[in-house]
Amino acid sequence: AVFRETRAEVTRHQRDGVLAVEMECSALFTVGGFRGIDVAALLVVSDDLSSLTWRPGFRDPRFIRGREVACNVIGRLCSTLSVA
Repeated sequence: AVFRETRAEVTRHQRDGVLAVEMECSALFTVGGFRGIDVAALLVVSDDLSSLTWRPGFRDPRFIRGREVACNVIGRLCSTLSVA
């Protein structure tokens, strides 16, 4: 479930060297697999929970810049794709 990270889970992820936890794309990849269509994702990290305190990052300049770069990359990539 969304927002259910426990202190034990965060600590285990840190111990295991996990850099990020993605919570939305699994549904896209599942539907793509079911429908037989290609799916891709380019992710930008926003929030930080590494100190066991949630720090939202949507206003952080690094996130804003990363989002801009990701959107530009996706736009350039999409312009090279042909529609079936």
